[in-house]
Amino acid sequence: TGSLIVDQISASSFTNSGTITIGSPYMIAITGGSFQHIAGSISGDGMLRLTSVSALIDVDIDNSTLDIDPNVATIDGAASLTVVSGRALSISNSTVRLPFINNGTLEIETGKTTFTGNFTHADAAALQGVGTIDLSSATVLAFDGDVNPGTTGAAGVLSFVGNATPSALSTANIEIGGLTAGTQ
Repeated sequence: TGSLIVDQISASSFTNSGTITIGSPYMIAITGGSFQHIAGSISGDGMLRLTSVSALIDVDIDNSTLDIDPNVATIDGAASLTVVSGRALSISNSTVRLPFINNGTLEIETGKTTFTGNFTHADAAALQGVGTIDLSSATVLAFDGDVNPGTTGAAGVLSFVGNATPSALSTANIEIGGLTAGTQ
């Protein structure tokens, strides 16, 4: 038992068409190349880390127990990626081209993360972070959740590109104080 580290060169590919269960505190970390989840399932209470990877996801995936950690990743496919209620997904410097549904907490870390498929930010969900979220090429189906610039307990600047018109259900929670914007 232990973690699996897959460090690939750009032309390499790791494909799952079966069942992968990742137990805590372990992870599967895929760096470089491509990752294809074309059938089967990925589950467990461990972590799936995707770094500098082109991922093709053709089976719906969520983080109901599994921690998903995309960083400098491109995520594409016919399935959807869902952040479930009570859970969080942190993402940075990535492009998400499949339907994305946030029912939990979506944290946009440093850099710009671009969404180009259907995007849903549901009622009671939270969007937070200190990066840039680009929705200019996304189809925003709902923007009902809260927006919390910064991270939990810390002020910060969360930037938007594109149209993200909040509904009457959405609340912007902004911390005000200090002498330097976005830092205090």
